[in-house]
Amino acid sequence: MLTPEQLVASSIPHALLDDASDLHFAMRIGKRHIGAAVCDISENKVKWLFSETLGNSDDWSDALQFIKHKNWKEATYRKISISFDSDACTLIPTGFYESSRADELLSVLYRNHPSGETRTTDVSLFGAKLLFRIPDEIMEIASWFHHASIFPSMHAFLGRHFETPQHGPVIALQYDGDYMILRISEGKKLIFCNFFKIQHDEDVLYYLTNACMNLNISMSGGVLYTEGIDSNGRLMELLEKYSYPRISEPIFNHLPETVSPGNHNLTLQNFICAS
Repeated sequence: MLTPEQLVASSIPHALLDDASDLHFAMRIGKRHIGAAVCDISENKVKWLFSETLGNSDDWSDALQFIKHKNWKEATYRKISISFDSDACTLIPTGFYESSRADELLSVLYRNHPSGETRTTDVSLFGAKLLFRIPDEIMEIASWFHHASIFPSMHAFLGRHFETPQHGPVIALQYDGDYMILRISEGKKLIFCNFFKIQHDEDVLYYLTNACMNLNISMSGGVLYTEGIDSNGRLMELLEKYSYPRISEPIFNHLPETVSPGNHNLTLQNFICAS
């Protein structure tokens, strides 16, 4: 249950709703957390930001009910992006993609996932398509907004441009308390990308180390980018302890005064990079 202060904070100020036709509304939906932001595209500024942890639901019901009662949908924005956390997505090289077999492929790969609408989006950075399924609840939420773009959280992360070292891989890691996305690339070649559910900081270290070992990837000359919520700094300590070099965390400018970058940098990165 939200406090009265949180209820006020979760509402978009009316002044921004009045200017919505010039603004970008972005929302990230998880089964146990929700984030939303209003951004001025022309000024590259975040005008309003909200993040809230939900209950321990294993479905989308809490998120759907939460958003249903917000004023977020009471305006027509210049741009609307909705991303949702899901591991039911897979990358396919553009030349091998067959639209007629897309739904069949997802059904084979993710037998236990509920039904939903199958879609693809381009990942031009790596010459691939991201094939995914949108749950019915997310489609219902999207129907409350005018011309919303919908994609998995992984899409924004795959589209990110990271500084590439002269030799060695780029390992990019995005995490919060419930999940992590791990992406490994070298030049314009994507070597690995996957979505993992996690419970502890050690899980992040395990999946990262396991992927590097299985792919025979050496960090010599490479770089590790991290972004996410590491409230006690313990994950950074673990990565440094096991000699992952050049840890780099994003810094965000032009935030509202009430926003703490340390608590919201994961959410912000996805909003700002949403397509």
